[in-house]
Amino acid sequence: FAEFVAAQGGDADIIYYPTLLPKAKYIVPVYMEKEGYVASCKTSEVGMVNLILGGGRETKESKIDLAVGIDIRKHIGDFVKGDEVFAYIHADDEGVIEEAKKRLVAAYKLSDERTFPEKIIKGIIE
Repeated sequence: FAEFVAAQGGDADIIYYPTLLPKAKYIVPVYMEKEGYVASCKTSEVGMVNLILGGGRETKESKIDLAVGIDIRKHIGDFVKGDEVFAYIHADDEGVIEEAKKRLVAAYKLSDERTFPEKIIKGIIE
C-alpha cells in the first residue's frame, strides 16, 4: 500500500508511522438514540457528513481537511447498546459537530432483529 501512496505522490512514511497524520481539534463520541442491531446505512448520507466536516469537496477548488472524518465503530449486524460509542466525529470546526452527529445517527437504522451484511463476493464464475 505504501508503494501505491508513493506512486501517487503521497508520503509513504505515513503508512508506517500513522502519528504523522494530522489530528482534528475535536474528537467527539456519537451515541445512537436507542439500542438495537445495525440494520442499514444510507452511505450517501455518511458521505455528506464527511463533507460537512470538511473531508470532501463541494467544488473542485474546495480544500480537503485531512484531519477530519468519521470513525465508525459499529457495522451492519452489530448490536449497539445505548451507552456504547457508535462512532467518533473528528472535526476542526466546532460549529458543525452537532449537525454532523445528528445526520450520522439519522443515516443508520437499528432493528430488534439481527441482520447480516450482504456478502461481498456474490459468486465465483469458472
